Amino acid sequence: MEHPRRGHPAGADRPGRASPADCLPPSPPVPGPPSPLALGLALEAAGDPGAGRAFRAAWDALGRSDPTTLGVSLGGYRPEELVHLLADKIAPHR
Repeated sequence: MEHPRRGHPAGADRPGRASPADCLPPSPPVPGPPSPLALGLALEAAGDPGAGRAFRAAWDALGRSDPTTLGVSLGGYRPEELVHLLADKIAPHR
């Protein structure tokens, strides 16, 4: 078996003829769109009045969520914490 060229991974499909892409590090995952909560917090920090709309969208999304899987999808936050946060954020924007 031929040895791959120096600097190329040993597991290349064609020994000695690795693709330049085989040498690149893996790409980081592409983030999805910001959640309505994250968008609301960013808009609020910028003083944008659209923050209230984003917080209401987060509230609506929370209401449509499956309670059995909600805790996992919140990245460690408790659902009760999110309810209180959104209630506090929506109140001034009504």
